[in-house]
Amino acid sequence: EVYDGKNYPSTIGAVDAVINLAGAGIADHKWTDDYKKQILDSRIFSSKAAVNFIRQANPKPKVLINASAVGYYGTQNPAILDETAPPGNDFLAKVAIEWEKASQGAGIRTVNPRIGVVMGKDGGAFPRMVTPFKMYAGGYICTGMQGFPWVHIQGVIRALLFLFDHEEIS
Repeated sequence: EVYDGKNYPSTIGAVDAVINLAGAGIADHKWTDDYKKQILDSRIFSSKAAVNFIRQANPKPKVLINASAVGYYGTQNPAILDETAPPGNDFLAKVAIEWEKASQGAGIRTVNPRIGVVMGKDGGAFPRMVTPFKMYAGGYICTGMQGFPWVHIQGVIRALLFLFDHEEIS
């Protein structure tokens, strides 16, 4: 069955977790006002859909793992940051704040892993990033001194499994 925005598929049985990683790619298009709205809306709508699904589920899953992003911290702070750092004030920080808010209210343990740029040999950001270097046009991004928080796709998978297995994390 297909989710129509109101009624959830009746054929889904009991699930242990809902993992929502959905969202329009931030590097897929130029950031026009329309595309920025798509970036935000894709995250808000998918998060709210996950929450609404869980509210209707019987039995309920143990956990909602709803992605967020390191963009939460903004780009202006040069310090090394951890999860206690305050949010930034730029576009991606505001998206992450709203994204995390939209994932609340499911009535179960909810975790918002703030994921960095995902890298992998065959996917994620790496194939796009390596192209200019293959054409001898690669170089620094901005000053070359800013942070670039990245994670390998296998690291993301392991982190999600860890979050599922460790009920003390929320």
